[in-house]
Amino acid sequence: MKKPLFKNKKFWIISTTLISTSLILSQSAFAGVLSPLLPPAATMYTLDDIFTKLTTNADAVEAAHNFAPAGPPAPSLHTLKEIYEAIPTIDPTTVTAGTQYLGVQGTFLRNLFNGTRTSGNYPGGSQKFGGIDDWNANGAATPLGQNIPADSYKGPWTQCDNGNNYCGTGDTGAEWQDDLTGTIWSKTLNNATYVPDGSDGDISWFIANNCEGGHGNMCVKNSAPNPNTGCEANPNWYVPHQKQLMQAYIDGSYGPMEPKGKKSSESRVYWSATTFSSPLSNAFTVRLTSGHTGGNAKSSNFQVRCVYAN
Repeated sequence: MKKPLFKNKKFWIISTTLISTSLILSQSAFAGVLSPLLPPAATMYTLDDIFTKLTTNADAVEAAHNFAPAGPPAPSLHTLKEIYEAIPTIDPTTVTAGTQYLGVQGTFLRNLFNGTRTSGNYPGGSQKFGGIDDWNANGAATPLGQNIPADSYKGPWTQCDNGNNYCGTGDTGAEWQDDLTGTIWSKTLNNATYVPDGSDGDISWFIANNCEGGHGNMCVKNSAPNPNTGCEANPNWYVPHQKQLMQAYIDGSYGPMEPKGKKSSESRVYWSATTFSSPLSNAFTVRLTSGHTGGNAKSSNFQVRCVYAN
């Protein structure tokens, strides 16, 4: 029977451990230098850059960052919590269809369809066959409807009042905001004082657009000592373009901006600021009950709603 190489078992264990450790350390010596040969490139964004982009949409420069600050971080740095809370909640109805924002697919302007007639026997009155206008024959001699058809395309509207500082304008003449476009609409103008007070008075296109007389079909703005007229008699208001009025109808202006229960002949006609290309003596008008638009002589009198210049 052979004798063990080491008589002392404890000595054998210690020796084995030391040899193993030496081998590991000798192998680790070849792992490479932990310090980089060159300083890190200044090609990154700071948390402040990200926070600013989320809150103001301002671009930052991916460079010129100091990786060796002279002192400790200042207490004004944005935290990850602040950055997370700066990420807006996205409403898909305000994101254009076919686009995506922060993972949210837009639905704005996706289904621009007229709605189905709510009652009566009218061939073709369903959305499948083209639908009907938002007025829905409301107020006709034989009642055929009362509200915008439920399946008609429309967007959200906000009524301007003291609680929301008149949609942020501070102007009591503001009445409705189209939430899809952000357009703020005034009450109808008083035809004598030009105050947006909801009156049903009519004025000419020239007066609505604050035009001097004696310049033919062209609009030359009033200047002192002549007082301003129409929308411009009120600070920050102007006459809407034809397409702004048409967009308001598309977004469901009948109901919010137009009283229900009127006959078609009683529906209000509004001036736009847009001149008819031929003849230039005409300008476009729009009915917000049905979306009808056409040219009328600028000397004719129609109602006016103004748009806030925000």
